[in-house]
Amino acid sequence: MQVAEQNTASEAAGGLADFLRRRREQIAQRWADAALFRTVFTVARDEAVEASKAVVDALAQVARSGRLEDLAAPGFTAVREQLGRMSASRGRAGFTPAQIDSEVAGLRAPVIALLRAECDAPAEGPAHDCALALTALMGTLRLVVLEAIVEHGAAYAILDITGVPTVDSLVAQHLMKTVAAARLMGAECIVSGIRPAIAQTIVHLGIDLGTVVTRAGLADALTHALTEQGVVVSRHSLAGASPQ
Repeated sequence: MQVAEQNTASEAAGGLADFLRRRREQIAQRWADAALFRTVFTVARDEAVEASKAVVDALAQVARSGRLEDLAAPGFTAVREQLGRMSASRGRAGFTPAQIDSEVAGLRAPVIALLRAECDAPAEGPAHDCALALTALMGTLRLVVLEAIVEHGAAYAILDITGVPTVDSLVAQHLMKTVAAARLMGAECIVSGIRPAIAQTIVHLGIDLGTVVTRAGLADALTHALTEQGVVVSRHSLAGASPQ
């Protein structure tokens, strides 16, 4: 059974690598309009597109290696350098590590949209496996950015899984690894975006989230993190929390 699962995971990673290379241009064009790239590369949009392509290429390299959850995978070196500079720029603009992490998480949505458009039945078969592989890869990408927590000294890291279509044992294990990694770096994790169906699946899988703070939405997670640090939060202040 384990051999079969490993073969499936390997095939899914290879399929994801092919997809990323095939849709490199479309992904880069969409990412160039995402806040993380758009607000860093303000002089020319072409710069944002080229930076996006570099990240896509690096992620394709990681997927091809099959090391989707390995922070030491060679492909992540380029990602770490590129996103590290961008994260530093966002930090200087007043954004918190949690907000930057949310922006990195937002990069997944355009990619999954392209995947769904390409496949007639993304909810099952190879396309489903590819989507799960993408979730694991983007989760590790967020971990790469979360390494900045050490430098920023953040007390909390928010992991928003609103866009995750489904959760199986591999995704759940990756989530727990992310939580553990953040704790090792000195930050407490808050998991947001757990829908009732996802919660039911987690319970069914026997995954214990009892020690992890969970919230229904990102706004609730931000409110909790700020409140725990003694910041009084109102709905009005939260809505306007992002720097301009």
